[in-house]
Amino acid sequence: MNVIQTHPTLPEGWTKGAVMALISEVAPHIGLRPARLAVLNYIIGRTRASDWTSPHREPVFFGAQDLAAVELGKTSRQLRTDEAALSKLGLIVKRVAANGARYGRAGLGLILTPLIARLEEFIALRDRLRAERRHLRALKDLRSLRLGHMKRCITILPSSANDDPEIARILASFDKWPRSDALSRLGLERLNAHLKASSDLCNSLDDWLEKRGLSSDQPAENFRPFTQNTREETQTVKTPPAVDNSGRHAEIAQSEPPSSIPCPAPPALTPENLYRIAATAYA
Repeated sequence: MNVIQTHPTLPEGWTKGAVMALISEVAPHIGLRPARLAVLNYIIGRTRASDWTSPHREPVFFGAQDLAAVELGKTSRQLRTDEAALSKLGLIVKRVAANGARYGRAGLGLILTPLIARLEEFIALRDRLRAERRHLRALKDLRSLRLGHMKRCITILPSSANDDPEIARILASFDKWPRSDALSRLGLERLNAHLKASSDLCNSLDDWLEKRGLSSDQPAENFRPFTQNTREETQTVKTPPAVDNSGRHAEIAQSEPPSSIPCPAPPALTPENLYRIAATAYA
């Protein structure tokens, strides 16, 4: 009695194209370098789509290694090294004949069943990475709000703040904040620590302003804004004295408007007048 062997298959709705997209997304986190990712995608792309969903068949790449090397722009030796690395990562099984030959009918070649067996693991990894990216974006947005708050508060500091040691401490700490484009490289632990410190610094500056009747929304009257590390040159522009033209306006208003010269009425267009005009024009 023959026992029909079954193999793991893709979940409903999944295709080999979706598998390629999934592996490409998690590749840096499973030790898959870009060059070897290209080899894996080449192998996956040359398997039958139905072999990924049938429990009675395995997705197998049985193409000639020499031809694959040429199409990938590699030497045969380089491709063998890549195949060995993919096998070591648990993504393929290399099953060939004693002489290294590969036959589709015999199921000999590069077997991709291990990739299907680990699909749930890679889906979970992808979802975790996406959640971390969303969390990172939220933290960066929060840091952006605090950065803007600090800048607004600094612009309303009075000139007397130059000599205040508390403000000197706050500004020195603010100068050490990492650049916005460097936040992603801090890692979540260091970024969270920075956000805690930035919150404390914002509170310190808010407290200082509140004690002096200032807020981050509106500076107090007669306070000259504090400018940090800037020197602005201003020019004093004298306003010309106002000229009182009220007398002249009254004089013009009381004067009589000039009489207009009446325009003579045009002559009536009688036959005699038309004859006279024509005779004058051609005289």
